[in-house]
Amino acid sequence: MDFRTLDATAANIIAYYPKALQVLDGEIPTPVTIEFFLTNFCSFRCPHCRCATAHGSCDEYMDIVLFKQILTSLSNWGVGTLEFGGGGEPLEHPDIIEILELVAKHDMRCGIITNGYAFVENKTLMQKVAAVADWVRISLDAVTEESFQRVHGRKDISYAKLRAALRTFTSLTAQMQDARRRTRLGIKLIIQEANCDTAHRAFAEAEYLHADYLQFKWLEQHPASIPLAERQGIVDELTRLAATTSMPVDMLQGYGENASSDTASLASASSSSAATALTAPATPAATTAPTAPAATTAPNAPNAPTAPTAPTAPTATTAPNAPNAPNAPTAPTAPTAPSAPNATTPVATTASASAFIAPAASSAQTALSSGAGGRCVMSVLHPLIDWDGGVYICAFFHHRKASHLLGSLKEAPLSEIWGGELHKEKVAAVDAKLCVPNCPLKRYNPILSFIEQEAYRFAYI
Repeated sequence: MDFRTLDATAANIIAYYPKALQVLDGEIPTPVTIEFFLTNFCSFRCPHCRCATAHGSCDEYMDIVLFKQILTSLSNWGVGTLEFGGGGEPLEHPDIIEILELVAKHDMRCGIITNGYAFVENKTLMQKVAAVADWVRISLDAVTEESFQRVHGRKDISYAKLRAALRTFTSLTAQMQDARRRTRLGIKLIIQEANCDTAHRAFAEAEYLHADYLQFKWLEQHPASIPLAERQGIVDELTRLAATTSMPVDMLQGYGENASSDTASLASASSSSAATALTAPATPAATTAPTAPAATTAPNAPNAPTAPTAPTAPTATTAPNAPNAPNAPTAPTAPTAPSAPNATTPVATTASASAFIAPAASSAQTALSSGAGGRCVMSVLHPLIDWDGGVYICAFFHHRKASHLLGSLKEAPLSEIWGGELHKEKVAAVDAKLCVPNCPLKRYNPILSFIEQEAYRFAYI
């Protein structure tokens, strides 16, 4: 593998390479980031939301007493970063202000995936978020009133109000004295029939909102998906606009069997370099197993290091990616984590990059595979805590709850659940063929290969 062309969206794992080496040796170290689904409801009714069938009533949210207990336990355990996503809409939790205050009290940091509408006419919430969040990624999905209401399934919401609120939020964060603690704002659009003709306007909107990065993703395997044969014009226009901005711009791979491993790669421009081209969507991949994602840039990912030099450690929060996004067509799965914030110039991923197979417990050997045999090994550094206290291997658990459930925090602290024999058995038993096609966690696999081969250099600058 040519390690000079690695996915910059996953390079943040290099900051935790000692833990990555433990994972490759079959161990289960203390996790780096804990993802929370604080609620199981959302006031939006997005037709394309893959979590819609799992949504419950407005009383399905994490009890604040339980959250306090969990946070104290995590703080004592040394976990410093959290991610709030869903599932449901995290900022609609009835105790969200207190939750954010508790995060600040424990000197922890967080990333948030949200539709942002809770910010409307709520400056107090904006201030509380800005005090603890390294990044906030808005699932915007539309930039006009008509498409905003259509994409989010409600006629009583106003894009103009959200737009004003986000402008206020970025103005507020710009006043923060510590530039390194300034909350980065990301904007994301799921490209589909309702917004494909106005997706190009997201560039101007992101600039107006003073956003730090912009992401696009194709809606896959859904009645509102854009056919592959009709995407080229959109790709060309987004490529042209990406070359005119210094803002990091990502084209993320959609979730679904029809999404090719090299669906599209939109490398962003930086203040010192022009954007590289976005490639046309390729023929759908034949396999239904998750494949390594296409070249994308993460809002926080550093340049992937070249083989002979030591890598730079990135900011520590999850990777937005994820990290991430709560809008996708496949109903039975949970949302992804967003990519991490504060991106530098991206580096393209090779489409043929192989994927790791998790080694057997206590084995120092790692195996490379692709297709149906490929699987991620990064879930042990980024588990999921659901609103009811259930701990799951990863955020993609809705269609396999029983096999992914590790235990309940109502019965034992995470430190007692984590790393036990049951945990090891369940991780080893994960069937990659049942994983979400194009799972974003698999983008770490080539970086893990790089770490395994090149870690001996890391102490030498």
